[in-house]
Amino acid sequence: MKLLYLAQSDIPSQAANSVHVMKMCEAFSAQGCEVALWLPEKKITSSAEEIFRYYGVSPRFDLCWLAGMSWLKPSYAFAWQVWVQLRKVRQLPDLVFSRSLLGAVSALLAGAKVVLEVHQPMRDSGVLQGLMFRWIVRHKRFQRLVVITQALKDWHLQQKLLCAEMIHVAPDGAEPPVTDSPRVASGPTEAGDFRVGYVGSLHQGKGMEVVLPLAQLLAEVDFHVVGGSDVQLREWRNKAEGLGNLTFHGFMPPVDVQGFMSGMDVLLAPNQQVVKGVGGSDIGRWTSPLKIFEYMAARKPILASDLSVLREVLQHEGNCLLCSADSPEQWAHAVVRLRDEPALSQRLAEQAYTDLVGKYTWSCRARTLLACLADRTR
Repeated sequence: MKLLYLAQSDIPSQAANSVHVMKMCEAFSAQGCEVALWLPEKKITSSAEEIFRYYGVSPRFDLCWLAGMSWLKPSYAFAWQVWVQLRKVRQLPDLVFSRSLLGAVSALLAGAKVVLEVHQPMRDSGVLQGLMFRWIVRHKRFQRLVVITQALKDWHLQQKLLCAEMIHVAPDGAEPPVTDSPRVASGPTEAGDFRVGYVGSLHQGKGMEVVLPLAQLLAEVDFHVVGGSDVQLREWRNKAEGLGNLTFHGFMPPVDVQGFMSGMDVLLAPNQQVVKGVGGSDIGRWTSPLKIFEYMAARKPILASDLSVLREVLQHEGNCLLCSADSPEQWAHAVVRLRDEPALSQRLAEQAYTDLVGKYTWSCRARTLLACLADRTR
């Protein structure tokens, strides 16, 4: 199958969505698809080989940045170029898989069959985007809507725009390390040897609201945070001034994160009820955090917020411990419990790893998506 993947992700970048896109293109390629990834124009200083290495993916697919137009908004320039380039090809791809709403419109107008993946309700994208979404899902060549949580599928069903059979739930994923990752040295601290890690964005609602007070409550535990922009890091370092057991490492390339996690004893996912995405919209009700699956792949015990959207993947006392999102005291109790009960920690970590390998790898995601699309694309 020739598969064209459309995304308006900034690649390479620090954004989690760019990891998702690169990993899915690799996974589709591993399933035997001939994959090309089209992206908006970007001034690239890295070679394709360096970009593949940065994300830790195999160079199985083609990368192409479509030329922009100075007089046109980048998202619309991308959409125009998608249409132009598809009209030029002698044979359309068998399937266009789009993370871009505008890209999906252009591909349909060019005559291609399209799958659209969304990670939040289209109501959050504006009136015009909402109208485009309605047009897409009613088009005769539209194949499926892919969403990352059951909660997001339920929302779309409530809008009565398309039937349940046309919506496929596919959570985010991760791959287990090919080999055991080396333990990454975290540097000297004033705390003990028990290490608790957090990986991810420092945006509002992602979890620093818990991590900071947690470090204050457990002075004997060593906390490490990976992620965040320079501005966010300055803000949180100022708030944590004087805390000798909290270390901010800043951003790490995706390929290095696995090694960091392997050096931790516990990994935290303290999402709040309201989570601000990159664009400022609330994604808390719909999110399928990439770090959850990366934690599962790391084979480390997970502490996560007790939110309904996270319970789609996580089970308290099964593959993790769940804590109230707004109670640092409860998180502190759970950290101490995992420290003092190594058998519990190992059981939770092993079950999470087993769940990942059985259901939540990028390979599983790609294979399942292709299977559900097989009849539609014939």
